[in-house]
Amino acid sequence: NGCTGMDTVTVTVVVCPAIDEADRSLITEIYPNPTQRFLNVKVSDVYPGDLNLRITDVTGKAVYTQSVENPNANTLLQLDLQDLSVGMYYLHLSNGERFSVHRLTIH
Repeated sequence: NGCTGMDTVTVTVVVCPAIDEADRSLITEIYPNPTQRFLNVKVSDVYPGDLNLRITDVTGKAVYTQSVENPNANTLLQLDLQDLSVGMYYLHLSNGERFSVHRLTIH
């Protein structure tokens, strides 16, 4: 059609850490992941106060909660997730000072 032109576009990319790169110092291991029913969460250290666990679905709705009073180093928690449907979830861990989020798949 005979029209010509030029334009300049500037694209800025901000790299954010992935959820899995969050502060993992609250735990040492989450396994098996993916899981069908049981999920093991191994606590890595002694934390003052309670350790709060919360699992949310992809919409952010809490589907599982548990609080552990004064966990010791190497405490192994076994979560029974039989009531959860197949899908992707997020495991939130908090002790009031530290917080981490970990992706979890149930199949």
